[in-house]
Amino acid sequence: MIEYTSENIEKPADWPINAREAYISMVLKATKEFREKPNHKNKEILVSLVSHVDLNEKSNLGLHRVTEYEVSILNSLYLYAIFMCFYDLKVFLYEQIANTALLQKIACQALDIEFKIKEYDFLHPSLHLFYLIYANFNLEKTRSFPEQLIYEINLIIESSSPEQLPECSWILNNLLIDLSWFPSAKIFSILTWTRQELQNVLELQANLITLTKQNPLISPLKGVLMITISNWILKSRNNYNEEPLIKYLSDSINLNEIWMQDIKYLNDKREQVVIKELYNSQDWIEFEWAKKIDLTPFGKTYVSSFSKGSSNTKMQKKYGKNVYGYKSDRIRADIAPIRLMENGHPQFDHVICYDIIYDIHDAKDEINFLSGIINLYDITDEDKTVFLNEIIHYWILSFKDKKWQHERERRYQIIMNSDFDYIELTTNERYLKIKSMLFAFPDFISKKNNQKGRLQENLMLKREAISIKPYTFCDDCLHADYDNSDEGRCSICGSNKIHMIEKK
Repeated sequence: MIEYTSENIEKPADWPINAREAYISMVLKATKEFREKPNHKNKEILVSLVSHVDLNEKSNLGLHRVTEYEVSILNSLYLYAIFMCFYDLKVFLYEQIANTALLQKIACQALDIEFKIKEYDFLHPSLHLFYLIYANFNLEKTRSFPEQLIYEINLIIESSSPEQLPECSWILNNLLIDLSWFPSAKIFSILTWTRQELQNVLELQANLITLTKQNPLISPLKGVLMITISNWILKSRNNYNEEPLIKYLSDSINLNEIWMQDIKYLNDKREQVVIKELYNSQDWIEFEWAKKIDLTPFGKTYVSSFSKGSSNTKMQKKYGKNVYGYKSDRIRADIAPIRLMENGHPQFDHVICYDIIYDIHDAKDEINFLSGIINLYDITDEDKTVFLNEIIHYWILSFKDKKWQHERERRYQIIMNSDFDYIELTTNERYLKIKSMLFAFPDFISKKNNQKGRLQENLMLKREAISIKPYTFCDDCLHADYDNSDEGRCSICGSNKIHMIEKK
């Protein structure tokens, strides 16, 4: 499987024959360029290519086919994503597979061709498992996606020998951590699982871990589980709410840099206090082993905060009049520090992101839900306490007092590792300053943003380079809308100063 890459499969003479083939070639080129020349500009190109927000942003023009060469590119990109710890690229690949499977179903019905994409048999195991689940889910339409996932995995378990089960567990673990990073519920709505659905899937994962006699406290499994669990639970807050994200900034900013603040200097003096106060009374805690909590923070931690919803004048007066808006969680990839490995190739550093919880009852419910997931593992109570005391660090900064709820904060958190060789960042007593094009290429801005002229030029150049379909453009907030959801008016600011931009 792993050797089935674009380096050893011959490219068809008529490649590309459709928009999908052309696009994944662009992504492969951008990936290689970033690996060879890691910097924030090449990173922005790559992140932009793999980050989609609107449903109609991608094109399906051209002849329908799936070749071995296309599969080899998907495998190559998946391996590059592993090397770079770049999960947005992985999610992009799952999107491509889902879209292609849907087109295959349509072609099967219209042209009487085979439903199964036989070339996908050579996909990387995690990608192939996703294809199997998604194709049957889309064909049968009798189960939700998580139900289909559980059904397919159980079939595999039943047909596997004991020697094959560890690989089955490994593939499932890869799939669940990969999908936990999906940045847009609009694009990947099949992944907006309820908490009950999430628990059912994670119970299946835990049972398979038990069946194969693995220890959840032993790395690398421990790290995989902690990221998987924290990502899914934190992402599912507020029912996967995906209102626009806004950053309020002053006139004097560097568009090619983002400053993240040391948590010692945050404006809420009760940071980390709310969660500690929860544990002053422990009668709400459902598991005895979960009462032995250690909330001591570790590592040099920085955060950057955004606000959900529409811009408002109170927030502008408090934090800055210039609005920089975003329609998805690509922010996470844009601000992730770049670290270099010993071979000189780059990796994306880990960024924790979450909506803040302002309700004490919601906070207690979530901690109990988290503890319930940990309780699924067949380990001692002492080991469950150890696991909780490590994973709880994803939660320590995510609870605040109700008086702050008007800010509707979404927070991005980085814990720096002194052993890593970072590039394009600096620190001082108060800030971590990361080179990033996040503010140079927002999805929309405020009408009176003092950088509007420069931002408009940036966005037009970017969309000319990567857009493959026409879109409506708002002259007031610079929003590009591929779905044209509010005919005659901008879906972000309500302006009627919109017009169609055709792809040249």
